[in-house]
Amino acid sequence: MIGKTYAPDGNFSATTTELGLSWTGNKAIRGTDAFDPSETNFAIRNKTYFPDDDARTKSGGTYDVQIHQLGIELSKPVNDYLSLSGSAYGAYSGSVGAYAEGLFGVKLEPMRMYNGLNQSDWSPLLRYEIGVGGGGGMDVGEGMIHQWTLGVDYDSLFGVVTLELGRMKPLDGGTFGANVLQLGIAW
Repeated sequence: MIGKTYAPDGNFSATTTELGLSWTGNKAIRGTDAFDPSETNFAIRNKTYFPDDDARTKSGGTYDVQIHQLGIELSKPVNDYLSLSGSAYGAYSGSVGAYAEGLFGVKLEPMRMYNGLNQSDWSPLLRYEIGVGGGGGMDVGEGMIHQWTLGVDYDSLFGVVTLELGRMKPLDGGTFGANVLQLGIAW
């Protein structure tokens, strides 16, 4: 897509370009000509950053001990142990109120790979996400960020509850780096 963006009250204008990937996805049933609708999962997550001691804001200040963000995620299983996702987060606590992120990721559940029956309600996971972040005075360089997490999914009556621990860093400069704690529920 190509377009033009204008500010209603100001001098800003820019040409915009957009590239997207869509996956409507119907899943073929092996050995037949039939299709099942492909599953899409929705999740709500709370992400907490614990900034490094040497991380500084763009103005040189220190970060709060914890930065909390609320986010949503849509994910699409590729198979029984691999999912692709897109998520968006916005800060609600930690003195970086205008900070927001948009991430694309991949989640691997290795026990489902080696045990297709998945005989437990618990499943370990590994997730890697890459995307953009900015605002709120956060020093994430030019805005490209990435994070990895290790965690566990628990299949409960209310949905899949996820607990993850990991690390976030900018890819193109910036002093911000943080340990990550994520808690979420998916349907």
